Amino acid sequence: MGRLVNLRHFDMTGVDIPSSEEMSLHIGKLTNLQTLSNFMVGKDCGRKIGELKNLSNIRGAIHISRLENVGGVKDARDANFMSKEELKELLLEWDESHRSQNDIVERDVLDMMRPFKLLERLTISGTFPPLGQLPLLKDLYIEGMSAIKRLVCEFYGQQCSAKPFPSLERLSFEFMPESEDWSTFETEGVQPFGHLSELSIKNCPQLVGRLPNDLPCLNSLKIDGFPQLLIDVSSLVHPSLASLSMNNVMLPILSALLGTKNMIELGSLTLDIRHVTVLDSLCDPSTTDEELLANEMSKHLTSITTLSISHVKKLAFLPTWFTRNLMGLVKLDISNCQELITLWWNKVGIQVCLPSLYNLKISHCPKLVFLFEEAQEKGGEGLKKQQHEGLPCMTRLEYLTIEECGMLKKLPQDLHTYTSLGVLRIDRCASLISFPLKGLPSMLRELSVSSCDALESLPELMTLNNLQVLQVSNCSSLTYLLSRGGLPSTLKQLRIEVCINLESLFAEEGLKSLPEANNLKNLRELLIRWCPKLEPLSLGGRDENNNTKQLTSLQKLCLYSRAEMVSCFVKEGSFPTNITSLQIGNFRVDDVGQLPLLPPSPLEWGLHKLSSLTTLVLEGPAWPWGDTVSFSEEGMFLPTSLINSSIFDFPNLESLSYEGFQNLTSLQRLHIALCPRFASFPKEGLPPSLCHLWISNCPELATFPKQGFPPSLLSLMIGGCSPILKQKCERGKEYWPIIQYIPQVELLVD
Repeated sequence: MGRLVNLRHFDMTGVDIPSSEEMSLHIGKLTNLQTLSNFMVGKDCGRKIGELKNLSNIRGAIHISRLENVGGVKDARDANFMSKEELKELLLEWDESHRSQNDIVERDVLDMMRPFKLLERLTISGTFPPLGQLPLLKDLYIEGMSAIKRLVCEFYGQQCSAKPFPSLERLSFEFMPESEDWSTFETEGVQPFGHLSELSIKNCPQLVGRLPNDLPCLNSLKIDGFPQLLIDVSSLVHPSLASLSMNNVMLPILSALLGTKNMIELGSLTLDIRHVTVLDSLCDPSTTDEELLANEMSKHLTSITTLSISHVKKLAFLPTWFTRNLMGLVKLDISNCQELITLWWNKVGIQVCLPSLYNLKISHCPKLVFLFEEAQEKGGEGLKKQQHEGLPCMTRLEYLTIEECGMLKKLPQDLHTYTSLGVLRIDRCASLISFPLKGLPSMLRELSVSSCDALESLPELMTLNNLQVLQVSNCSSLTYLLSRGGLPSTLKQLRIEVCINLESLFAEEGLKSLPEANNLKNLRELLIRWCPKLEPLSLGGRDENNNTKQLTSLQKLCLYSRAEMVSCFVKEGSFPTNITSLQIGNFRVDDVGQLPLLPPSPLEWGLHKLSSLTTLVLEGPAWPWGDTVSFSEEGMFLPTSLINSSIFDFPNLESLSYEGFQNLTSLQRLHIALCPRFASFPKEGLPPSLCHLWISNCPELATFPKQGFPPSLLSLMIGGCSPILKQKCERGKEYWPIIQYIPQVELLVD
């Protein structure tokens, strides 16, 4: 290596250890080097760390390993790191299996290797320096140091008079199983961590003692994985604290924090409680007076704006004193609480809690029966009286999400009184049978219901004059969508998927079309997917002259349903002319025999008339031209506006016809999949605008166009590629000149 005196860049990333050690021999003679990725220190002449002395032009990053081979302070000084002004990243590594036990020598060696002051990133593996004396250090992550038991004065650099960690903003300790004590800095009048804003301690199970108690800029505190933690965190409470996360801890940390005597006023606090037991976290074992406890903790509770409760054992409901004082709570997320039955019991005045709540999410609580215990009909007068008197009852709630609560059978009967509720999402609540008889809030904008197997119908929606999105999926008991009424004119998106017993959208017998087009004038997206029993329907019905009405705002149409459904659309010419995205197909093969007579020619489908169409997805196999050998062979029937096109599951397709693609001058993405006989492209080539070509599960494809691919092609990806084709694409083979200039090529053989 020493003879390559003009070498400027030497990258050994990924080279194995023996080769790297050999390549480092006499590297000090390469004084023009600017890039050196690795240097392995040896004990022999030509391999010592002093070889780096004259490499003053080194820049970027360098990884120096086997530092246990440094002979002493003089060797380390010879490396002359202070002269390497362009060096930005330095990784220093000791090999644990070969290092000496002389910690003093190693510390002195590290001190002599002090780099230039503008170094941006320093990684040290195998030792622990006085990091507190790095004046520009902003981020410090210490993890996996299993041998460290105490963070003592060397951590701060206590022999120096300068303030430790003067610029540090983020500090994280993780996976240090033997760490027992974090000693505080003991120099009077000098306080470290003056700018620390984020402190995270994770999986340090033996850590006890005191954390730094004067962190004026602390914004986020995360404590995770302390089964024996006895640290007093109440001293860490500052007005700047905005996020507090506690996961798998032994408390009374929470009660000590919330009941701290200094009662510092917090501005806005995010509280995250996970993997604790309710008796230890939400109750103070020293008192039985609930009101006293509420008064003692209320000042901090009112500061909580975001609360996350997860994996809390024995939590059947939220205590009254707790919820009553969450006056500023905006977001509440409860998950994986296996014993939760309800949020709270219906006591006098309980409805005044959570007046600021904006977002409520409950998930994976298998025993949840109701959101809160409701009074009987007689007792309901009390609730009406409270509402009449203006007492807040989650009046600001805008987002309500309930997921995977298997025993939930009903929603609150007064749900319609939540006048701010705009989004309601219910997912995997298998016991939910119906919605409240009094309906849903009038301001509701989005209703999403999925995987509710017992649900029989949706409530009346016609009166919801703000509803824009309706999504229903995987509800196996639905036979009709709505028991009465129709769909509101404000609806913009309607998605119905995998409802295997759905027969009609409306309970009224004989109603086989969407509401009149002028009533769905704002509908932009319609998706019907895999509803095998749903009767065919037309998009907008017919006018008094029996002419098909158009949904003039419809931009995206997706039909993956019975073939009769598409037949109805095709025969009526119901495709809106301003549609931009059309996806049709995936019919069951056994439906084909029941198909009404479809137009034999693709031209009669009228796709070429859709001048705004940019995305087209066609899936077989039950197409009227499903047996075609060459796609688009009957002439150009696709609109020239197409940008994205996908062709899936045509079992007999062998090739693409040039006539069908020659005028697609805007086509950028073409995807062909699940066509087992597809073997060739048009010999004249593909559209000159094509940027991305993806082929998958077409094992017979063995040739490329003779003219090659268009120069615009940026990516070519073939999954399930034939071995013959891949061999032709190897360097120096037949197709190498065709693909070598494509930026991204990926050929995968099954």
